[in-house]
Amino acid sequence: MPRCVEAQNDPFHVREMLTVEVFQGHSFGTLSVPVDGASGRERKKTFNMERLLQTPQEEEEEESRGVSVVGSELLDSYTVYIIEVTSGRHQWTVKHRYSDFRELHDKLAIKQQTLKELLPPKTVMGKNAPAVVARRAQQLQVYLRGILGQQGTCCSAPVADFLLMHVYDLVGVTTYLAEYLFNKGEEMLEKDEEVSFSPLQLHAIAWHLRRGPLPYGVTSQSDLGNILDFACRLKYLKVEGTLGTLGSSNIEDCRLPFDLSIFKALQQLKVSDCDIAGISGLEMCKGTLTSVSMHHCTSTIQDVLFREVAVLGDWEVQGTAVNPEDKRPGPAARVPPWSELTMLDLSDNSISYIDTTLKLTPKLQHLDLRNNNIKSIENLQHLSSLSHLDLSGNKLAALPPLRGRLGNVRVLCLAANGICSVTPLVCLYSLVSLNLASNALNESCIYTRSIEKVKGLSLLCVPLPQLQ
Repeated sequence: MPRCVEAQNDPFHVREMLTVEVFQGHSFGTLSVPVDGASGRERKKTFNMERLLQTPQEEEEEESRGVSVVGSELLDSYTVYIIEVTSGRHQWTVKHRYSDFRELHDKLAIKQQTLKELLPPKTVMGKNAPAVVARRAQQLQVYLRGILGQQGTCCSAPVADFLLMHVYDLVGVTTYLAEYLFNKGEEMLEKDEEVSFSPLQLHAIAWHLRRGPLPYGVTSQSDLGNILDFACRLKYLKVEGTLGTLGSSNIEDCRLPFDLSIFKALQQLKVSDCDIAGISGLEMCKGTLTSVSMHHCTSTIQDVLFREVAVLGDWEVQGTAVNPEDKRPGPAARVPPWSELTMLDLSDNSISYIDTTLKLTPKLQHLDLRNNNIKSIENLQHLSSLSHLDLSGNKLAALPPLRGRLGNVRVLCLAANGICSVTPLVCLYSLVSLNLASNALNESCIYTRSIEKVKGLSLLCVPLPQLQ
């Protein structure tokens, strides 16, 4: 979906929005663990997701709301009042002139949602005088607090728009999103296109799932079920955090925790500028995801593919044959693989090594690890389907023998490293494209017998004639 930060009537186009949290009781999956090494008999052991993936979560947001008129600004011939709104730990400011208050009051009066005497009267003479502005600011504060006191948890649309509840408030964000999906959700799903959720949107949904349904004020349009129904059928999801705070608020959405387990049919996932420690439920999408991209999110591959590795210790991929020469006391725990994953893009992170969790991706064809801190090529021998590998922009120097590690790779990019010798590439007989640009090589060393097997070679990003 095209991005448009200014389109505030479309919740998918507003960067300042909300999130999702984990369903209690979800398990990671079924792991086969032996009763003892002698019998060889196995029992099924279920690990609880809440325990295995437990990360420091934010305290539960308080439901209390507050509003204060904290200042004013003189613009041309009128005064703008600065309003500070709080909802739990979230805080933001909005600015309105007196005529905006009058417009809000008229909308509420039509629906009999306010008392006429609450709004201070219009001032004709000296309306911008400091004493008049200060007195009116106090009166407008009383007016707004009176409205919030009347409306309770679910604010009416005029009040939510006036105070930007649909942008920053947990209830307001999910209410607005639910109404939008009630009207547009089916049309969006029929287009079968990528849809963007912000961390704040997902975090707000999670808050609602933990809290339970609102006791009043919910209509069929604003029901949370509209979001959950849409999420369970969505195939292509993008989650993009924002560095710094959102708009006029104190919300750092890149640090907000959220859960992906509500997305039951997800095939493609793109996440950027979000802390992987706060992302839960990714393992629940193993059976459907074919493509995963994460940028500026993680420092290890295992945090994406198998965060529980530190808890389980010894493990093997579920469905793999047991090695008869294995001398361990008993078979390892059996971990379900990413059975459909063919593309993994973890470029632009701070990964320093290639760990063993990649063997959980038996169908992986395209692996992108550009712009990380990787110093050696290892743990890729299990990826028999791997054909494209990008390790450009890392810290590779001396390459190890690669035939047993990258035997079936056809396209290899090693640009912008510190490689000084191409000898380890000699036995990569399946290689058809190689990029060695911006390394410590001189052009003459490329034309050696050690690299003659490469059918096509890209040096400094310029294809060279086929070597004879």
